[in-house]
Amino acid sequence: MTNRLMKRPFQLFLFGILFFLNGFATAQERSVKKTVDTLAYLRKFEMNKDKYIGKRFGLLIKDMVLMQPKMAKSTFNEDVNNPMTSTSFRFSEKDFDQDQEPILIIKWRTDDLPTGPIQFAEEGNNYHFTVGQKNMLEKKIIKDIAVVNK
Repeated sequence: MTNRLMKRPFQLFLFGILFFLNGFATAQERSVKKTVDTLAYLRKFEMNKDKYIGKRFGLLIKDMVLMQPKMAKSTFNEDVNNPMTSTSFRFSEKDFDQDQEPILIIKWRTDDLPTGPIQFAEEGNNYHFTVGQKNMLEKKIIKDIAVVNK
């Protein structure tokens, strides 16, 4: 009888561990699936980039009905003729230098739109993509689209 009573706590303990591990594995699977879904979603835009090259960024943003960018970080240089060459967009609120989530990179055609307000807005908002930034970028013309999955 004592042997039987000793087995019961061990069985409950084992069941608890297995239950915990199952929950952990399910959560990991959902996280991976979200990344894959985001990547597949962005790849569609990359594959259909001919529809957007030479057009305003506003068209691309309008077509992104399932997901909108959450973070934006532009590349600025000293060339006054081409001060902003590209912008990288993340679709989660994780830091650009961390994680393995896909990034949508838009290369911009040279234009005479002021970039100072965009740079100030990005840094001021800690690279969160705001409605104000969206409004500033809407008129920029897309030169190329690429998706990177770090």
